[in-house]
Amino acid sequence: MESTTRHVLGIAISFVEGSLAPLLAVAVGVIYFCRSPHTEPIMRRITALAHGIAIALIYVGALSLNFAHLESQRWSTPFSIILLLPLMLIVLSVLLFRGRPETHWFQLLNLLCLAWTAFIGGMAVTRSWL
Repeated sequence: MESTTRHVLGIAISFVEGSLAPLLAVAVGVIYFCRSPHTEPIMRRITALAHGIAIALIYVGALSLNFAHLESQRWSTPFSIILLLPLMLIVLSVLLFRGRPETHWFQLLNLLCLAWTAFIGGMAVTRSWL
């Protein structure tokens, strides 16, 4: 029974480490899209969704570099610069969003996802794992 519990716990931890950040970031983007008034132009609503997709794509891109064995210290600076894109999209989303203001609290979750992406992605692109 104890080994089964450890196995299930290991799977849960692996899921949280590997998938939760990009999934939550996309979920926050979808929440923004859904809570944006339907009278808003579609491009404005999509812009409100873009921050979550950007975080997820950066996360997946970093891990893809690692899985393809293309990781290198030279990716450190470009990766750090690319992390600014979701921050800019978050600011843009907050400025353009016309829905309920309390929706912006979800950006705290998004910032945590971005921090996790920076942490894991930074190790993945440079192959400097802890």
